[in-house]
Amino acid sequence: MIRTLSTTAVLLALATPAAAQMLRGRLVEVGTGAPVAAGRVALMQDPRTALLWTVTDQQGRFELRAPAAGEYLVYAARVGFEARLEGPVPVGLSEPTEVEFRLERRSVALDPVSVSAERQNRPLANRGFYERQRAGFGHFITADEIEVRNPDNVRELLRTVPGVSVDDGASGDDRLRMRGRTSATYACPVKAYLDGIRVHVTALYGVPPEHVEAMEVYRGPSEIPAQYAGAEAACGVILLWTKV
Repeated sequence: MIRTLSTTAVLLALATPAAAQMLRGRLVEVGTGAPVAAGRVALMQDPRTALLWTVTDQQGRFELRAPAAGEYLVYAARVGFEARLEGPVPVGLSEPTEVEFRLERRSVALDPVSVSAERQNRPLANRGFYERQRAGFGHFITADEIEVRNPDNVRELLRTVPGVSVDDGASGDDRLRMRGRTSATYACPVKAYLDGIRVHVTALYGVPPEHVEAMEVYRGPSEIPAQYAGAEAACGVILLWTKV
């Protein structure tokens, strides 16, 4: 027996006693009859109250067991289609009810999307430079900034970093002192890395500024990234990355 609900839904009563209070059906596209997968189908007590819902499979099929025999509204929706509320649909005790809902496609208005582009150096990105910069700890200097500052050497460049002082030792083995986010000045060792390799701080001074791609300076133990902290105590870390 076929009963028409509307132009968008067809109700078929099937004599299958194995599915009491069961509502089964398919969600298809108007015109093509193609299945509508991942659609949402709900059994409604009234237009505002959903009793239960499910999601259609790849063939557009769904199955809902009503809490009791009776008449229900059925709501079907899918992104990109016009939602439909149909019924009342009778759901019986002794036989299942099968429905086929036909949804019509509609255009979806999307919110405006703004895209901002940030020029990134790929080697620096691979080294985690920008990720650490976004974390908000430390002091970061890029090649563009170095070109503007035009320092004679890396030691002079370090002197431009707030909280860092370079003491010229009598032995020529310059010492660095770092002041963190507090007023405390740290006198313990500073670790230095050149392209990811641990070196003595003075090894950085021999790198011409025009060969430096970026510098990271972490002043105080609280700023040091976990991957550069290690078991060895240090009051600061300097990472120098050269141009590839």
